[in-house]
Amino acid sequence: MKIGVFGGTFDPVHQGHIELCKTAIRELSLDLLYVIPNGNPPHKDRETDKLDRLKMVEIAFFGMPKVTVSDYEIKKNAECYTVETLSYLKEKHPEDEIFFLMGMDNINQFFHWREPKTICRLAKLVFFGRNGVGLTDEIVKRYREELEAEVFFLPFEMDVSSTEIREEIGQGTYLFHKLPFWVFQYIIRKGLYGTVAVGEFDSYESDLKNYIEEKRFRHSIGVAVTAYRLAQRYGEDCKTAYFAGLLHDIAKRMPIDRQLALCKKTELHPDEVAYPKMLHAPAGAGFVKKQYGIKDKKLLSAIRYHTMGHKDMTLFDKLIYMADYIEPCRDFLGVEALRSASFSDLDTAIIKGIDTTILSLVEEHLKISPVLLDVRNSLLEREQKGC
Repeated sequence: MKIGVFGGTFDPVHQGHIELCKTAIRELSLDLLYVIPNGNPPHKDRETDKLDRLKMVEIAFFGMPKVTVSDYEIKKNAECYTVETLSYLKEKHPEDEIFFLMGMDNINQFFHWREPKTICRLAKLVFFGRNGVGLTDEIVKRYREELEAEVFFLPFEMDVSSTEIREEIGQGTYLFHKLPFWVFQYIIRKGLYGTVAVGEFDSYESDLKNYIEEKRFRHSIGVAVTAYRLAQRYGEDCKTAYFAGLLHDIAKRMPIDRQLALCKKTELHPDEVAYPKMLHAPAGAGFVKKQYGIKDKKLLSAIRYHTMGHKDMTLFDKLIYMADYIEPCRDFLGVEALRSASFSDLDTAIIKGIDTTILSLVEEHLKISPVLLDVRNSLLEREQKGC
């Protein structure tokens, strides 16, 4: 078999790591790829607990074919060296080819690693990076002559780094093209990298699975983490935004008669009754209030209006409304432009989102709710007045 080995601090793991592993499996025809978070890497001081880094890697690579996340280095109390890890893997796979992946920034430093010649006896070296910068004929010759190494180059470009991610986590930007949203959820659940922890809502997340199917659950997590990011961007309450996003669709799969019962004390717009798909929003607010005893008006309002909106939406209403529209699982023409707009000007994003919805309804020859037009026109009027 061909076995790849990819180690790192993964502080945190990001989309670049994932895409690199996919590329390595494809281009090197690997049968198995070990992803190994460093436990106690030499020459590096890390603030993030090694078990948290391991968990983030497990989340990021969950279910990926041919990838195995190893806790070998995490379990070691002493400093971890590559030569020890590769020796361990060679014992497990004595007859197999091992390919050790590392970034081009290590091309000259590798000669100063612990027992580099032994490493080269245990594995073939695969340097990845942009256009082979640094991997000259001269350096390849040096590897062969001094270390008896087999050296390969794997073209790979993705401008993202863990350092960049750590800095960006504290800012209000759309992040999920760089960081898997499940990893970000873990980060904010634990309050890592200076974030506000939301782990207190874990029991609600578990309960949510009793009311909606897996696809809707993934969507709800996507909305929750996007709402958190938007709240960071616009100075709103991140925890409440996450909580509202988590529960916004809790009534989505309830029978219509139950949804109507949950709306008894709510003044409904005729379109919410005429179009049952819209009913889950006010029903969801009613359920959250009744089932969990939640009386936070801001949270209940955001859940209640997350589908249709209303012309006097608060900032908090708006960010839940758009989080539902642009969360990472959404995939439709124009979604990237809406994501960019949402983190730039929320009102402009809502107008663009409504325009997209209206065009879709027109193409499908369906009625357009007057509420959509009211919301759009109200926002346009404010924009024109400079409010």
